Amino acid sequence: MFLGQFALSFPIDKWSNQLSTVNTILSVISCFIGFAYGLTFTTFPGIVADLFSLKIYSLIWGIMYSSTVPGLTIFTKVFGYIYDENSVFVGGDLVCAKGSRCYLETFELTSSLCVVVAGSLLVYLYIASRKKGN
Repeated sequence: MFLGQFALSFPIDKWSNQLSTVNTILSVISCFIGFAYGLTFTTFPGIVADLFSLKIYSLIWGIMYSSTVPGLTIFTKVFGYIYDENSVFVGGDLVCAKGSRCYLETFELTSSLCVVVAGSLLVYLYIASRKKGN
């Protein structure tokens, strides 16, 4: 997922002058991000069951997916604010004519969050492996 978000933080419209090429690049990046989400939703149940046992599986699984609601609520507002900051009023509507730079900060933020989550998981795995060894 990080690679897709990171790739979107670059001005894709500078890679090619042809719209069909830009659309192909966006499609490939979207496939990477979609694959990452699909992989997450199919592997996490097994990981949660393995780490926390089946006794509290439904509780942990419910907390994991209920916790996405505050994040979605907050980040929808943040991403909307970023888009609005890069837009101008044209005929009473906000319009962003900066191309991929309309969302640049959004993809930089999500890329950074992916790195933080990956780092946190690596630290957790390291600590968990040390505890098992002792």
